[in-house]
Amino acid sequence: TPLSDFTHDDITHNDITYNDITHGDITYNNITHNDITHSDITHNDTTHDDITYDDTTYDDIAYDDITYDNITYNDITYSNTTHDNITYNNITHSNTT
Repeated sequence: TPLSDFTHDDITHNDITYNDITHGDITYNNITHNDITHSDITHNDTTHDDITYDDTTYDDIAYDDITYDNITYNDITYSNTTHDNITYNNITHSNTT
């Protein structure tokens, strides 16, 4: 799993639980995370296969009370994506493919 050009500034992770997660063939390139807060996130039975993140910038994103159950991600590619000022509150994903 190559990790290159990562910059993490002002990131806080609180109360995160990862159970039964499998990551295969993931590549992270040129990703910058600024001012990200993760609180009360639970990942259960999640599988990530062949995911590529290229030139992605996340600024001022807050995740609160998010629960992911039985989610499968296959062959997802993110290229040149910019996320600014995104807030996720009280989101629940169940049995999503």
